[in-house]
Amino acid sequence: MFQIAYEYPDQWPESGPLKIKAQLQGEIQIAPTDARREANHYITLYMGVLLGANDPVLVWGDTPKWRFTCYLHMPHLGRVASVGTIDVDASSGEVIPPPSKIIQQMQDQARDLASRLSS
Repeated sequence: MFQIAYEYPDQWPESGPLKIKAQLQGEIQIAPTDARREANHYITLYMGVLLGANDPVLVWGDTPKWRFTCYLHMPHLGRVASVGTIDVDASSGEVIPPPSKIIQQMQDQARDLASRLSS
């Protein structure tokens, strides 16, 4: 199972409710399992071996993408906490690299959590 999120391009109106009429139509080339595999490969190479991608959400927009929550996983504890997200292009299967500042923040958060939880 996966969720679909639609990135609405307009601003919230100054007054009154937001009226939305949406219809999604398109073809997604990359299955969430394949996108997750690519995300985990990237995470292992560039972010850390205790981090992993889970919970696919198809983000619908000009370029559909799979968005995965990036979790810290610890031996004997399993999934500990979310430290951010990572995106994969749903057409090409290529990871959309997060900015280096975001990667550093995710690594710092994971390191802080891991140090508090390890004996």
